[in-house]
Formats: sequence, structure tokens, C-alpha cells
Amino acid sequence: MVKIIISSFCLIFLAFSTVLGEPQDTCKKLKSGDKGPAVHFPFSLKGRHPDHCVFPGFVLSCNEKHETILDLPVPFKFPVKSIDYKAQVIQLYDPESCLLMKLLKVFNKSISPFHFSKDFMYDITLFNCSSAERQLDEPVPCFSGPGYQVYSVTSDDRIEYYSLLSCTKMYNLSSVLKFSIKQ
Repeated sequence: MVKIIISSFCLIFLAFSTVLGEPQDTCKKLKSGDKGPAVHFPFSLKGRHPDHCVFPGFVLSCNEKHETILDLPVPFKFPVKSIDYKAQVIQLYDPESCLLMKLLKVFNKSISPFHFSKDFMYDITLFNCSSAERQLDEPVPCFSGPGYQVYSVTSDDRIEYYSLLSCTKMYNLSSVLKFSIKQ
């Protein structure tokens, strides 16, 4: 009878010590700064989450401005605006306000495991307009220079409504992110 009581006590003690001795959730939500998105699995913050919390290709980092950064296999880094874990959407932004130019440099390069949402893509045409007067509603400042402005026109726009006589067609771009134009 004594053996049974001791054995039961040992089992109860082991069960409680396992529960109470568990380390805190090491894959907890972390942020790079006050305004940044909460980062948790499948994403992890480089150097801040333990290895068992890391999913390959989903490692984020923090920069000196305390922004959460997505490092893609392209020559620039994008700060993360938000992460919607339920919809599986990560929203990025370009602090230099020239996402379109960057996208042109990496067009057709794989940024696996990420894919652009079809909801945010459409076709545009860029026009270089040398006239000093404003031609269109969508200037692309990072393409523009002294004496000329570059404008974007979407494929669903009625081009006959625009005054393009002093403009030169530059590019037709397919599947450009909608928010990359409006900066």
C-alpha cells in the first residue's frame, strides 16, 4: 500500500514539475518597435526568436529605425507595414517612394515563398511628358527629372481623355502592383 501512495505522489509531482517547469512561450509575439507589426510564427525576428520558431524564408529583421524589415533575394529591403496572419498577407512599403522603379529592376525574379496578390495587380503604361504643364493625374516622381514628368496610365483608363501630344510612351508594364504607382 505504501508503494502505491509513493508512486502516485511521484507521478503527480512529475506532472506538476513538467507544467510548472516549462519555459515561457519562446515563440511569442515580438515587435521591432512601437509601431511595427506583431511578429510570430510562421514569421520570426532574426536573432530574437529561437531556432525552433523559424520557418525557412520567413525571417524578418529589425533595422536601426526599429522597423520590421523583409529581406528578399533582391538588392533592396522593404519595411513591413502590416501582417495579416489569417488572410496570409504581408503589406510592405517603400520609404523612398519609388517602388515602381525597384519593381522594374527585379521584374520576373523570384521572391519565393511570397507571391503578389492578383487583387493588387494591373497593367500600366508610362509616358514621359516634356511639357511643363501637368498632363495626367498620376505622376511618378522618381522617374521624373528637370524639364519632364513621367506619368502612369492604367490599362482600364480611357487614354483619349488625356492630353498626351507632348508625351513619349516609355513602357508597357504588366502586373504592376496597384499601390506601387500612388506614392
